[in-house]
Amino acid sequence: MENEKNKVQRLIQLGSGRRSVVFLSFCFLLLTLSGCASMQTLPPPDGWPVSWKSRLLYNTPHAYIYASNSKAAKEMDRLVQRVLRDFENDNGTQPAKGLIIASDIGDELPVADMSLLFNQRQKEMTELYGDDAPSQQQLLEQWEEQQHKVESMGLQMEVLFKMTPIPLDNDDLTQVCGLGPEVTQVVPWGMMLPTKGLMQQANNEISRATLASQGASRVGLYAMAPVLFLKDRRATDAMAVTRDIALYQHWAEEQNWNRQKKCEVVEDYTEQKKEESASVLLTAIKTLRFTE
Repeated sequence: MENEKNKVQRLIQLGSGRRSVVFLSFCFLLLTLSGCASMQTLPPPDGWPVSWKSRLLYNTPHAYIYASNSKAAKEMDRLVQRVLRDFENDNGTQPAKGLIIASDIGDELPVADMSLLFNQRQKEMTELYGDDAPSQQQLLEQWEEQQHKVESMGLQMEVLFKMTPIPLDNDDLTQVCGLGPEVTQVVPWGMMLPTKGLMQQANNEISRATLASQGASRVGLYAMAPVLFLKDRRATDAMAVTRDIALYQHWAEEQNWNRQKKCEVVEDYTEQKKEESASVLLTAIKTLRFTE
């Protein structure tokens, strides 16, 4: 701490001698960025693959993170820390450390066959709802219907899949992700999470595909590019809250609580995050109306 103060004092003296506001601003920016860039990492657990699906393992005090780059790993670590604080403040307990699989721009899908996830969800729904659960055929038909709608807009289903937070239990980690017992015996839960950059890119593609399907020309899309970028960025900020909610809910499901309490704590947190993001989303909607 004292070293940091000395650095600041020396920089102030240099800046005063040169009488340069730009110089001072630049120096303080460097100090700020160097402080934000740190992320504590620990040695990988025994037997864990240090690389998987073009992602590297970042073992932080808060989560095991597979990410394709350090920037994505730091974003996930900050996200986990934020939701951990919320969960502990709300419930007086902290969930066990688990696995985050990050997806960033240009990353390959962490799941080779997306239908495997549907098979897993169908099994879970059968356990929960018995005969009232949708059949595997019904789930596949729903998937094909959504895929047709998305592809009719000139998009790939992969875009929506990548930007969706997906909770994973140990069966998912084994059967869907192909991770071995050296991982599943250590972590009680897993989660696929997109970076904000990936969500921004997906929002951008969806906005342009939607406008194009409504008859917007390439010239029109080009002219609206600055407004669309601003709208997409604000919409992404609001949508990114779904990652917090999905992680919080996944942790609530792991607790030894009755169903009513699980629902109540998740509903309370969801309302809280909705209020936080409402103004951002409203601004995005208003911006979108400018383009109409």
